[in-house]
Amino acid sequence: MFIDVNEFKKINDTYGHMTGDEMLKSIATVLQKMVKETAQVDRLSGDEFVILQKMQNGEGAEELCSRIHHAFEAPFFQDGHHIPVSLSIGVCEFEFGQRDFVSILDEADQEMYKAKNMRKVRLQS
Repeated sequence: MFIDVNEFKKINDTYGHMTGDEMLKSIATVLQKMVKETAQVDRLSGDEFVILQKMQNGEGAEELCSRIHHAFEAPFFQDGHHIPVSLSIGVCEFEFGQRDFVSILDEADQEMYKAKNMRKVRLQS
């Protein structure tokens, strides 16, 4: 999963970079709690995160995406402010050993941008 915090620049501009940094730490904590112990949550750069998680026995990424989005429905209380946070998530499912990490990450990144564009279309409607 490739995850981007929507409109993070606006959070930094409105509340300051220190609050933005604390928000990123809080987001990482929530994401880590959402995944299994065997999953890996990493901050890639800026406001982007990657989750690597093994799925099996009919367990799908769609369910995890839904749980993550649900976890971010309420605003964060950070540094005395209620700050709304939304995420765009791109998913790339693959069989272990079939593809290299760079191509997997690239596909998930492309899917994240599709999700981000879909969100913008919905907001404009």
